Order: sequence, then C-alpha cells, then structure tokens
Amino acid sequence: MNPLDELIFAHPKLFRGQLPVVPSDLPVGWYDLVHVLCLSIEDILGEDCAEFDVKQIKEKLGGLRFYFSLSGAEDIFIDLHSEGGSETIIKRATPAPVKMDTIRQIVELSCEGSRATCQICGSFGSQRVIGGRLAALCDEHHATESRERAGQ
Repeated sequence: MNPLDELIFAHPKLFRGQLPVVPSDLPVGWYDLVHVLCLSIEDILGEDCAEFDVKQIKEKLGGLRFYFSLSGAEDIFIDLHSEGGSETIIKRATPAPVKMDTIRQIVELSCEGSRATCQICGSFGSQRVIGGRLAALCDEHHATESRERAGQ
C-alpha cells in the first residue's frame, strides 16, 4: 500500500475513503508528519470532520503542500518564480470558519517541518538542489541522489 492509501485508510473521518480531489502524492518519508497533522486536524474538528475536504497533498519546491477546504472555504496559493527565487502568495478565504485559522497554523507548521525532514526516509534533512530542483533530503539520500544524477 502506498503512503497516500495508508493515510486515507488511517483517517476515515477526514478522507471518507476517497483520494484528494486533485491528483496527489505523499513521499514516504513524510507519512508520519502528515499522519500527525491529520490526527491534529481530527482533534480540532471533532464531530465536524465531515466539513473538511483534503484537496491535494504533494511535494513542491522541496516542501510539503497540504491543500484543504473547511465548510467550502478554501485558500488560494499562487507560486511566483524568478531568478531571485520563489515566493508564495496566499489569498485567504473570507469569511473563514471559526476553526480554520487553527488548522492553517498546524498545516503551516507541518509544511515547515517537511523542509527539515527527508522525503525518502523521514530522517532529519534539509532542502537541497538535485538536478535543478529542490528536495528535502538527509545526507545519505542527498549523496545517493547526487550519485544517481551524475551517473555513478
């Protein structure tokens, strides 16, 4: 079973047995991070889990992205890329349900934590550039990925 399927099985209140609306991919090394995030969301929502929809889970720019809606309210994320780097602009849903700010905060903490968690094994890591793209990797997997890119 892949990590996304495991997550759906482990959190029937949030996922209701269905994949996120937008095609998603959960790197195996971030499973525990997202599992704890889902447990926290379930604790916050309690009986209101039916109002929560997971829209997409993925890796982007070497970090976790976890998009959701609550009672139909959904934030919009716009990524801007330039030679100077990248920036994410977030248009917050207004009005937002009462518990949305709390959920936004824990999602943000999990996304920040992913940048220091190897997306392959879950060990401590950091964002690294591999083949022109950012990835969160531990030293061991960074070395392995670098060797593979170099054809060794």
